[in-house]
Amino acid sequence: MFRGSGIRELSDFREKPQITVFNASAAGSIFKALGSGSNIICSEYFDDVDRGGYKNGILNQDLQSLTFRDESFDLVISEDVFEHVPDIRKGFSEVHRVLKNGGLHIFTIPYYFDKRTQALFKVENGKTVLFEPVEYHGDPIRGSIPCFTHFGYDSVEILEGIGFDVRIEISGYADQVRFGTFDCYTFITRKREREKA
Repeated sequence: MFRGSGIRELSDFREKPQITVFNASAAGSIFKALGSGSNIICSEYFDDVDRGGYKNGILNQDLQSLTFRDESFDLVISEDVFEHVPDIRKGFSEVHRVLKNGGLHIFTIPYYFDKRTQALFKVENGKTVLFEPVEYHGDPIRGSIPCFTHFGYDSVEILEGIGFDVRIEISGYADQVRFGTFDCYTFITRKREREKA
């Protein structure tokens, strides 16, 4: 989608202010490669900060309820983020909402080909209760964060039901060495374009 615009690497987005990017991370290799620009927005999630507010200079966004207008972005990136979102359908629907027609959501998640998607929590009296023992993943901002979902083979069906076309790629050896993405599954999802009346 972006090669025709002269995008070859993530850093190229800084030179294309007409292409808007939302990265749901303010740390890590993708954040560093993107850099900053007027067209690039990066965020984290802090449960003690209002949506759209800032903590230590970092924008707070909840993927289940983004503060952006409809069709704000050409590209949304989330690197190992969605397993930490309690309501994945709501989160993917929000990404779909803020993407422009034909826009891409490119993301990585731990992915289990041989299992169905499994929630690692239940809701009791309106509160989210994680199953014991709680599975924690390392996080460069907070140290560690709980995992809410193991994604399985029905993930494609979930995403298609929201309105995405889905492709999955396994990182090659060169990318594994360069980015540290071993055993990484990259989902490339495109918001289906609505037919014009």
